[in-house]
Amino acid sequence: MLVSVVAPVVAVPVAGSNGADSSGGETWQPPATSEVADERSEPAGHRSARQQTDNGSASNGSLEVTVRQIARPEFPTVTAYVSVRNESGDPVTGLTAEDFDLAEEGTDQPIESVEPATGVRGSNVSAALVIDRSGSMRGTKIRDARTAAGRFVDQLGAGDEGLAIDFGSRIEFTQRWTTDTDRLGRAVGGIATGGDTALWRATSEGIEEAGSRVGRSAVIVLTDGRNNYPPYDVNAAIEDAQATGVPVYTIGLGRDVNEGNLRRLAAETGGSYYRSPNSSQLADIYADISESLTAEYRVTYTTNDTATDGTNRTVELTAERGGDAGSGTGSYQAPCAPLPEAAFEYTPSDPVAGQPVEFDANASDPNGGEIVAYRWDFDNDGVVDAVGRNVTHSYDNASTNSVRLAVEKTCGASDVGTEAVAVGSADPIRPESVDDFEDGTLSEYVPLAGSKEAWRVNTTTTTEGDGALQYAGSDDPAEIASFSGLDTYPERGDVLRFDVGTYGDWDFRTTFQFGQQPDSGFNNRYEVELEPQTDTVRLQYDRPNGSDRTLGTTAVDFRRDTFYTVEVDWAASTDDIALRVYEAPIANASAPLGTIRAPEPQGAPTSGGIGFFGHGAGDRWIYDDVRVLDPSEVRSPRKSLLEIVASEQGEYEYEIVLDGTAEKANVSQRVKAEANDEIRRTDDGRTIIDGFTGNAGYGDAYRFEGTIENFTRISAETNVTIRINGTEVSADDLAGSGSRSLAPSGFGLSRRPGASAIRRPQRSRRRSRRMRPRR
Repeated sequence: MLVSVVAPVVAVPVAGSNGADSSGGETWQPPATSEVADERSEPAGHRSARQQTDNGSASNGSLEVTVRQIARPEFPTVTAYVSVRNESGDPVTGLTAEDFDLAEEGTDQPIESVEPATGVRGSNVSAALVIDRSGSMRGTKIRDARTAAGRFVDQLGAGDEGLAIDFGSRIEFTQRWTTDTDRLGRAVGGIATGGDTALWRATSEGIEEAGSRVGRSAVIVLTDGRNNYPPYDVNAAIEDAQATGVPVYTIGLGRDVNEGNLRRLAAETGGSYYRSPNSSQLADIYADISESLTAEYRVTYTTNDTATDGTNRTVELTAERGGDAGSGTGSYQAPCAPLPEAAFEYTPSDPVAGQPVEFDANASDPNGGEIVAYRWDFDNDGVVDAVGRNVTHSYDNASTNSVRLAVEKTCGASDVGTEAVAVGSADPIRPESVDDFEDGTLSEYVPLAGSKEAWRVNTTTTTEGDGALQYAGSDDPAEIASFSGLDTYPERGDVLRFDVGTYGDWDFRTTFQFGQQPDSGFNNRYEVELEPQTDTVRLQYDRPNGSDRTLGTTAVDFRRDTFYTVEVDWAASTDDIALRVYEAPIANASAPLGTIRAPEPQGAPTSGGIGFFGHGAGDRWIYDDVRVLDPSEVRSPRKSLLEIVASEQGEYEYEIVLDGTAEKANVSQRVKAEANDEIRRTDDGRTIIDGFTGNAGYGDAYRFEGTIENFTRISAETNVTIRINGTEVSADDLAGSGSRSLAPSGFGLSRRPGASAIRRPQRSRRRSRRMRPRR
């Protein structure tokens, strides 16, 4: 939360022809000498309750009450953030519920609590700094602006976050939301000047960003000029701020500003307008805004008008202290009826510590319309932990947790559902070794075809230890198969490893199977098939009541009398199966001889036994050390799966910036990256993905490692569904704190803190996939 300013700076209003302009605003100058003690002294740029009649504060009392922001995430409970100042402009502290009266639409409402906002959990401030960097700001102006904004950043407290947007002709996200004040300060300190003044568009960007945050938020706009880019009036910015409940503080630097519009924007959104004749006063103004946010009260009440009718309601708050009084007004929009119903399920039903729990909100009912937001609080502490219809969370310790889901539909109606989730202690880690064949017996294996004698324990050719399973070939033309009774192996999330030796005539092939369920007709299983005749490793899936399906193949130059190591990721972190083949033994620097990555088919088994197939009389195959890897032994990094799928006819062009690496993926015939989806590396080591989706149900897929820094929509004739590892996210979620196409030319820019903007050339439009099947 913002920390208190150590020594509030005061300034004196100078009246008369020397101190006012045609709009009636006052010019504020540094404090005068004690000879003007009969004049009221107040914080720089601040107006008294008697003067400040255009921003919802009192006009007939000696206390200035300003309703900054009203929120109702748990309607009918309503929360108002309010500042109270005395005639000198100093914050009035120590007020309680007994010092306030509240009326909604003229009807008195009982106040439930009044607390300093800085002491309430979840009431940290999200401050969006919107700074003019047009050509007229060059020199002293921009230097003073950077210094003043930097001091404001220094006042941000633990848990507060900031965002910096600078604008000229173009709008730049100098720094996206961060709680790192050093990083934010460096970003602000690196702003350079140039261009015209896209004031209202930049303001709306800041409002949209602030409106997406949880808790208190504010936008602080500094400009020294008049808007000369569309939109040309302030109305859209005011409507955006009122719709999201975000107060806008405006600072007019110098005399070439449209003070009427800046004053109106602040007045109609719960903010304050500050006029600064020269840039030397900016530090005082930013300090006053910081102090104003620090000194706010959080007033909570439950409205007696519980109708979910979507109406705008005016709230009037009156404060009284020692005979001094003042009042201020604000407004909020009631949710629309009928309310949605928040409901969810989770699996497993009896999770243990450290185990991923999948939460599914598909049981939620919008009751008309569409649910557009799902917000999860996994420990009911008031902090949103995840967003999306389907999310995953794990708990570190055994405990009982009250999980809270808040849903909101298109018109703003919301509902909250809670459910207790009991988390148990984790079971002991399963033994790594599933079967190393060291006990010299096959008693637990069941022959399913051919001669049991075809399988025996070999004590001479092993990778380690004294025993290995050998298929010695058989004159029986039938396949020789043995299966274990280990019917809980493997588990989802395991990484399997086994060694296999290639000996004998190898006229045919051998198969290692897992997920085998004999009672299902020996199908619904996976097979790793090695065929040295064609130097092929094949990953197959035997579908229930269906034919085999080849998921992928890789070429390996097999040699006789050689052991190979095979690893299989059993859908460990994404909905796919990965297979790698190495020459045994594996060293730290070993590279796979071949790899397969394939989507997990629908209906794949979640448990089952392991088994071995032998083929051909002259073959001799040896299996050894079948086991589950400890997580520390997993050598290959896990990659995340990103899917971008069109939800209707049309085309969607986008750009993704990654601090990491990416590769094209093939999820299905409809969802896979193609030739006109490009992946390129930049000089600074980042990855840029340029892509198109196709028609409804078609889209792109990528696997990536690292952090998604920015997602930009270039053009769109359709909506898209975006998923990461199967969890649906929005474009804002994908970029961390939001991204849009900001530039008039149709592409957005992303800038790292302290670095100059990276200008990306406009790409030529690739051949459209619209109105034709993509595959």
